[in-house]
Amino acid sequence: MNEITNLKINVGIDIAKQKHHASILLSDRFNPLAGKVLKEFFFDNSEKGFQKLHTNIRKYTQNFPEGKVAMEATAHYYEVLARWLEHHDYNLIICNPRQAKYLRNVIKPYFKTDPIDSLVLAKGAELGLLKGELYDKKYAQLKELLQLDKKLKRDLTRLKNQTTRLMDVIFPERSKAIKGLFGKTSLEILQCAPTPSDLIELGVEKLTILLKRHSRGRFRLSEANKMIDLARHSVGISDPIWVYELKLLIPRIVQLQDQVAEVKIKIHDYVFDGFPTEIEKISEIPGVGITAGAAIIGFLGDVHRFVGNRASRKVTAFAGLAVMQYSSGQKERMGKISKAGPSLLRFHLGWSALQAVKTKGPLQDFFEGLVKRGVLKSKALVAVAVKILRCCFYILRDGVEFDPTKLQRRDMGNVHSRMLIAPIQV
Repeated sequence: MNEITNLKINVGIDIAKQKHHASILLSDRFNPLAGKVLKEFFFDNSEKGFQKLHTNIRKYTQNFPEGKVAMEATAHYYEVLARWLEHHDYNLIICNPRQAKYLRNVIKPYFKTDPIDSLVLAKGAELGLLKGELYDKKYAQLKELLQLDKKLKRDLTRLKNQTTRLMDVIFPERSKAIKGLFGKTSLEILQCAPTPSDLIELGVEKLTILLKRHSRGRFRLSEANKMIDLARHSVGISDPIWVYELKLLIPRIVQLQDQVAEVKIKIHDYVFDGFPTEIEKISEIPGVGITAGAAIIGFLGDVHRFVGNRASRKVTAFAGLAVMQYSSGQKERMGKISKAGPSLLRFHLGWSALQAVKTKGPLQDFFEGLVKRGVLKSKALVAVAVKILRCCFYILRDGVEFDPTKLQRRDMGNVHSRMLIAPIQV
């Protein structure tokens, strides 16, 4: 056999914000440990830099077959280069940073530099120790929408907490007249009259008109009189700085609430346009709403990449719901869930599990059965979340309809004890 056919080019790229580092490795498939570094170089995160990488790789692939190009999924910085390489038909490995970290500790412990990181990635591709692929754009865009939804809700919660703190000092009696600080009617009044003195100045007549208009007649003169009376006898402190801060926060809350509602509609439109059959099928599972279903579809991606007899266990591990095992000698104990996968996927699975156990059906029966056997509720929710995830996986992979009777089968009802060890954290 010609010696050249034994050799192959593998490339490792360490991703950064402005400059990336590449290591081009010549690998021998009959002696993987004898790889030779042909070239190491930095290149800019620009068209010129990408062409430099392309030219250097093509220089060596003229004489040797091309192997794989490996890089870490480092924040969002890898996305542009990965899409560019995909467009130029490179065989990509987009690995989890945790994989690269473990591999570096084996190959080059005690050192961490850009050249070493890129060399470790090239070695990992050479030895076949790295796994991962670039998400299809339709899944990546759905994930981006879900991440945006999460960020907006997180910001909204933070602003609401700040506003609640201020209102507890400025007008602590307000909740006795109108329940809920962040309803549409309440926010409209806050924008017009945030302090007790502003309410008194506004007067009963104008306040009644505001209440009727924005509550669609639910609040009337009696609520207006009550608010004015509470304002006159309020013990709140209308510190000018606190009032100024409150006036800045209210418009931002209104804007964020509108944006959250807009993004929710966008997610629903996107998933029904791109995955109409899939979302209709998995949303039939108790507890799985449209947004949760979109998260399951988006983060699992192409489910056919989970192959083998234990594909469902691989999906569980991908979601970070697999329980870690510790054993030494004759001692063995189970730890917490690994939480190695997407945290947002676990959140939606946990939320779906919480909703499912409130809905009469096989999942609620399954949950209650575990609790009766002495399993903690938090741990039983893990089993419900895993069951929901696996149901979604089979539906997406095989294209079958959801069948609640299969959840009652003996083989699906007996959840492995390892799934009941760690409570889910969402």
